[in-house]
This record gives sequence, C-alpha cells and structure tokens, in this order.
Amino acid sequence: SEDREGRLAAVGGSPGYAWLEEFGNGKQAANPAGRQAWETKKTVALDRLADDLRVELAKAAKKAARKAR
Repeated sequence: SEDREGRLAAVGGSPGYAWLEEFGNGKQAANPAGRQAWETKKTVALDRLADDLRVELAKAAKKAARKAR
C-alpha cells in the first residue's frame, strides 16, 4: 500500500518470516525479492529519501529559528 505522497507504507506481517523468505534457512532456499527490488530501485529510493530529508531539515531549521527569537 502507499501513503498520500505515493511512498510505500509498511504492511503487517511477521518480520521473522520476511527474514526467512529473504535469506532462507536450513530447510528453505532464499527468495531474495528485497535485494532484487533494492538493486533495481535504489537510485529512485535514495533520491526520494534525500528529497524528504531536505524538506524535513528545512522545517526543523525554521522551527529552531522561531524558537531562538
């Protein structure tokens, strides 16, 4: 699912199962969907992260400047 800005939102489930699915175990082979997705979309993801951080840092700087007055 996505949030209002089109970013992927967390979906419920057991984090332990995701780990087993991604890396496998002694009885189950790895199914590395997360790694493949990261390699395919990491540039887009990092660009979005950088954009979001710029916005949030600007907000925090404005708030700090208002408090400093």
